[in-house]
Amino acid sequence: MDARRFSQALDDAFVTWIGSYEAVMLYRSLREACEILARFASLQEVVAFLRDGTNEDYQTKDALLRAFVEVYQAEGLPHRSAQFLLGALQPGLSHLFHQQAGRWPGLEDAELWGQIVASFLEVVSSYRLSRRPHRIAKNLLMDTLRGTLRWLHVHHGHPTSPRPRPATGDSSIEITEAMPYVQALVRIGVVSGEDAAILLATRIVGARLPALAQKRGRSYEALRKRRQRAEQAIRRHLRAAIQQIAQRDGLDPDSVPLAEALEDVMHDVPHPPDR
Repeated sequence: MDARRFSQALDDAFVTWIGSYEAVMLYRSLREACEILARFASLQEVVAFLRDGTNEDYQTKDALLRAFVEVYQAEGLPHRSAQFLLGALQPGLSHLFHQQAGRWPGLEDAELWGQIVASFLEVVSSYRLSRRPHRIAKNLLMDTLRGTLRWLHVHHGHPTSPRPRPATGDSSIEITEAMPYVQALVRIGVVSGEDAAILLATRIVGARLPALAQKRGRSYEALRKRRQRAEQAIRRHLRAAIQQIAQRDGLDPDSVPLAEALEDVMHDVPHPPDR
């Protein structure tokens, strides 16, 4: 079974469990003690809410996750609350799984997923809610990635190069993924809008810089230097973000993934006012 089918099979098993008697009893046992949980008619609704990436009600999402982390850390119901947390954050855990699947010599998908789960539950058991009460989902996933990578390096050495994306002839997926980060960097003044356009065109879409310079009526050297300065500014900003995360969480800066710095940029950027 390939990585994608394996991950889907695990999610299907969770969907079956969330409708089971055991999950219903978990919901009933927590509903009266957790005011935030009482807003939802079932655990299915809670999971759908937590998985909805378009819903930016992070305050409610944090409150729900705090409740289940507290239950997991307390005596009683660890298995059921673990099942819920794993399922609620399955999309994020699955993303970590797909990032690493097939990249480590001798590592099978089942072993990789088992280690991700083990790292995740270890993170949940020691997560300090009083110190890190916000952005809980992101924190749990990033801590899980760090723990998993430490284990992989110890037991499987060094990864192979990332597998190339299948050629589709369509750059819209890459643009869709990169655009929010580029827009955030523009909004906070790290790069200008024109710099962002040059980076997207040449680094994401794959346009050649000489052709872009000719199209814009600019010299190649001017655009090359402009792109170089923009990339240097982004690197400086992300290095500073990594240092800040490391200082905040008591970590070695080398252990902080670049992805976490990018997510911090996304979280902290001011949103434009509604019109």
